[in-house]
Amino acid sequence: MSDFKTKLASMSPEQQGEFLAKLPAALAAKSQSGPLLKLLTDFDFIKAKISAFPPQQLIDDYKFALHPNFPLDAEQKHCLRLIQAAIRLSAHIINEDKTQLAAQLLGRLQSFPVPEIQAMLEVAKQECDSPWLRPLTASLVHPGGCLLRTFTGHTGAVNAVAIAPDGRRFVSGSSDTTLKVWDLQTEQEVFTLSGHVNSVESIAITPDGKKVISGSWDSTLKVWDLQTGEELFTLNDDTGGIQFISITPNGKRMISGSWGKTRKVWNLETGEEVFTFSVSTGMKNEAIAFTPDSKHLIFGTDEKNIKVCDLESGEQLLSFGDDRGFRAVAAISNNRIISVSWNNTSIWDLETGKALVTHATHRDWIAAVTFTPNGKKIISGPYEGLGKSSFKVWNIQTGEELFKLTGYTQYTNHPLYLVAVTPDSKKAIANATERTLKVWDLETGQELINLIGHTDRITSVALHPNSKLVISASRDNTLKLWNLEPKEQLSTPAIYSSPVTMLVITPDGKRVISGLRDNTIKVWDLSTKQEVSTFSRHKSKFVNAMAIAPDGKQIISGLDNKNLKLWKIETGEELLSLVANCSWLDPVTFTPDGNRIIYGSHGDIKISDLQTGKQIFTLSGHMTAVTAIAITPDGKRMVSACGSSPYFGPEDSLDGDNHTLKVWDLSTRKELFTFTGDPRKVNAVAITPDGKRIIYGTDNQNNVNLKIWNLETRKSPIPLSGHFKKVNALAISPNGNFMVSVADDTTLKVWNLSSLEAIASFTAEDGLESCAVAPDGVTIVAGERSGRLHFLRLEGLTQPEF
Repeated sequence: MSDFKTKLASMSPEQQGEFLAKLPAALAAKSQSGPLLKLLTDFDFIKAKISAFPPQQLIDDYKFALHPNFPLDAEQKHCLRLIQAAIRLSAHIINEDKTQLAAQLLGRLQSFPVPEIQAMLEVAKQECDSPWLRPLTASLVHPGGCLLRTFTGHTGAVNAVAIAPDGRRFVSGSSDTTLKVWDLQTEQEVFTLSGHVNSVESIAITPDGKKVISGSWDSTLKVWDLQTGEELFTLNDDTGGIQFISITPNGKRMISGSWGKTRKVWNLETGEEVFTFSVSTGMKNEAIAFTPDSKHLIFGTDEKNIKVCDLESGEQLLSFGDDRGFRAVAAISNNRIISVSWNNTSIWDLETGKALVTHATHRDWIAAVTFTPNGKKIISGPYEGLGKSSFKVWNIQTGEELFKLTGYTQYTNHPLYLVAVTPDSKKAIANATERTLKVWDLETGQELINLIGHTDRITSVALHPNSKLVISASRDNTLKLWNLEPKEQLSTPAIYSSPVTMLVITPDGKRVISGLRDNTIKVWDLSTKQEVSTFSRHKSKFVNAMAIAPDGKQIISGLDNKNLKLWKIETGEELLSLVANCSWLDPVTFTPDGNRIIYGSHGDIKISDLQTGKQIFTLSGHMTAVTAIAITPDGKRMVSACGSSPYFGPEDSLDGDNHTLKVWDLSTRKELFTFTGDPRKVNAVAITPDGKRIIYGTDNQNNVNLKIWNLETRKSPIPLSGHFKKVNALAISPNGNFMVSVADDTTLKVWNLSSLEAIASFTAEDGLESCAVAPDGVTIVAGERSGRLHFLRLEGLTQPEF
């Protein structure tokens, strides 16, 4: 391999690119399977290849080597398959930031005892071109699970996704006003379709796979050629923003509609409007269906009945039924249909309009209904998530409830909208939370797998014709490709718990304490990265504040039930419980001498004596909830922040005293000055060890979510650009030279506080909510919303700089 490196170093960048692109094929032509294996497991080769080309080219090299006819044995292919899958999982990250290659491979592969992989990772650990963050544990999603690939490119929420009937291409529509066409074989974007002037909300592909139709909030539908990307024509729908599209089985007619109750039928060949009709609910999951011969339209109405129309003329042929809230209809054949209402499931004769079978299957509102393609079962989801907490599976013919699809763990009372069935009728995929999906066996009701990976609400899913793949779209601007039947289970799935909202490291650097939203506190050994103990005795929903005593032996936690509890770290023994005199607890901290605790309570800040538990004094002045507190190392001054979230309620204003930073003198108990220059909620505050500068993170939802403010000059804060979503936590190295920030955009960044530049970045799997820096200044721990902990080490800088 040294000859290879020498040869590569002697080439120009252009020659290197050409050489690296052709080398695997050249080796294959000579049947040099041994050298090829050595090459594809060499970190220097992988790094050089990715430096010269997009990650997909390297992924294709592995595909070539993994071909059944290529002369590699099973163990060798197993090794290459692991590396290829790891690069595939990381492709969207590496494509944007090639410096994260080593970190991504280490985070996904270091737990696999494969000699070639371990040798490759040993070389990767020596990465020193620039500062970087080395994962100390395999904390990222491992290859071999269900997640195969993440697709990025949209700059707004992805609202809809559809797969072509032949399974070769899929199309996504986004709030960024565009559609993207993707090749599922190469896993690459083919082209972007532009033309809408508002969010694309719905997509449908014709049965022949030649056209794609998009519906937008700009009240238009556009018909595109799926092969060329050409816009064929535009249809104007005066009912409002389009959120519903359905195409007949023969591809000649299409229905469109907004959130209102009016629907239009269009001739897809001429673009002409055929007729208009009204539906019952105006919801996104419509009670609309076509007969298999595409001659008849069936839909539920407000008049508590079902209507049947001729799709050519719009003539009403039948009206029957007497029930409320028809949520779904489907055609069993050209003369039999099924309907599901708030109360009943019925089978109807389309020639006479008579009910052949009726079952009183429901007693409450349902938000989602689907039928298995084989026509044997119905799956329904309740409108209210909490309390009902499951989808139900019914036998269509008998009305019998077969079983519940359990596992719905939503924290909020959102409807269960997403439910789909694989084309072979064997599996159901539905939302378990807003951001996750579960897969169940429809023969037994057994939960099979969790699809966990999106960082925001899942908006749509599309099933591949082979029933093995599913694509999900999300408001996190991405699409994810999942394998429902992995050929090899190459790793144990990651364990998911509750969001890690708080992290502290003891002053001696031996222990990490994490606070989880499920009211659990965990203690970890920082040297072994193993959990030492867990204590969970809080009678509350979650731990929303936590701080460690200066001596490192005790920890205080603030709970959402307005209590403060003092714990002994090593044993988990509860030492003290305080009933806080406040309506809400959020930030909490110790004074540097460890004698007092300070905590936020809505617009007030309260200071209590730790020995007696008595409140000493209150600082008032904030108009909204106190969200962050920091004290200067000398204990003389304190900075507090407040502000409402930009997402909820009337407090989301950009004026007045709703979003402020205040500096207080703790000896005189007086406010020194106030800064009101930031328009959004401040989530995190940190003070440099010299007490001269404040760094604070906000949720402005752009790339200026982090600012630094000089307490002495009091000039306008300096923005630190890099995070494009809410910054949740900050931590400063002991000597004040560096700072760590974590955000909802899944990234952890290390900043040089002299140059104010980000010098290293690490991309996690989910939004990062907490972070801490160890006393050595280079070991960093970060907590994810998924429940993962990432143990990292900052490499590539000399120790004295810390």
